[in-house]
Formats: sequence, C-alpha cells, structure tokens
Amino acid sequence: AGYLQNVATVLSELAGALDARRLAGAANRGGDIPTTQRLGYLLDQVGARRVAASLAKRIKQLQPRPVLLQPGRSARDKDVNERWRVIVNETVEAES
Repeated sequence: AGYLQNVATVLSELAGALDARRLAGAANRGGDIPTTQRLGYLLDQVGARRVAASLAKRIKQLQPRPVLLQPGRSARDKDVNERWRVIVNETVEAES
C-alpha cells in the first residue's frame, strides 16, 4: 500500500494545480489506459472529482477491461469500481 498512499498524498496536495484539460489531452494522446484508470480512481479518492471527470469520459468511451488497483495483489472477492473499471484490492487514503 505504501506507494499508492504516497501517490494519493501527492495528488491530494497538487489537485488544485492540475489542469483537467491538459491531463485528459495527455491520456488521449496514447496514455496507458490501465494507468489512466488507476489515476482517475485515485483522484476520486482524494476528492479531485472535477479533475477526474475529464479522464472518466475517456474510460467510459473505451470501456476497458477491469484492472487491479494494486497489481500483483489478490483480486479475489474484491469490488470493481464501475466508473474507473478498477478492481479495488487495496485501501488508499491520502495522508494529511
């Protein structure tokens, strides 16, 4: 969980400075879809839904297969976040 917690903390701190349009543009120009799914999920978790909304449009269009939030960990009996098509196999909370 360590690195996801760190990512969530950084996203929480930088969310106000992120440009949703530029972020979506980067994702649309060939960004890795599973990474976009995970990033969107983490943005939602830290309360940056406005920024995440631009990425959600892309995921909704593509309807990719669900991916593990934490690759390499068990996905057994875990919920799938339908907005991001992420299998939530790790609890993530940003540190304040």
